[in-house]
Amino acid sequence: MTGNVPLDWVNLSSTAPNIRSIEVSGINQDRADMAPAGLYHDTITISITPKDTL
Repeated sequence: MTGNVPLDWVNLSSTAPNIRSIEVSGINQDRADMAPAGLYHDTITISITPKDTL
């Protein structure tokens, strides 16, 4: 996934959880090794737009 780039997500359900795995890439190993130990988190916002409204 790339930020601000639309991605088709087919077969969404209105009754069951809709789950999609994402992959994080482009992490510089040297910079990651210098990061303080601990838990990290972030917020990802997903906007779903029906295709027939585009």
